[in-house]
Amino acid sequence: VGTVLGRGPGWAGRRNDVIAVNFLTAAGFRRRGWVLPWTYYEMALDRIDPGRQRTIWPIGDERATVDAAADRMRHAGWTVEEPGGGDARPGINDFWNLARAGSLVMSSSTFTWWAAVVGDTLADGAKREAAFPSPWQPPTKTFLKRDGWLAITYGGAAA
Repeated sequence: VGTVLGRGPGWAGRRNDVIAVNFLTAAGFRRRGWVLPWTYYEMALDRIDPGRQRTIWPIGDERATVDAAADRMRHAGWTVEEPGGGDARPGINDFWNLARAGSLVMSSSTFTWWAAVVGDTLADGAKREAAFPSPWQPPTKTFLKRDGWLAITYGGAAA
């Protein structure tokens, strides 16, 4: 896959010290009630890195949401960085940053799902954790789970 994809224009190498966190709040998700609650993200991060030793890359479709999440994660003791890649092609940069992170906290989007699948493939067998929301939104999409991914049952309605 790496040869076929050429590891993409945004591929700057794997970052095993990073957990990418995808916050999806697009109007369509908000209208359907599929925006995930903060408790999901907290539970996923605590499961992947309970000692808060790794850096967080917050990535999302709305700047205000990403900034608020970054502030909240910093307040909780995480080191937060911008993943980089420039603003010329934010969707492409977001995809490759999600794919190259050593671990990933997914939203309920197929965009994030594809980045996780491509990132797993490009990891070449290296340990890589991907947390996904359970239930997936919409709940009929549970077939998207892949072996080795961490189901995070957040036990609450979406925000």
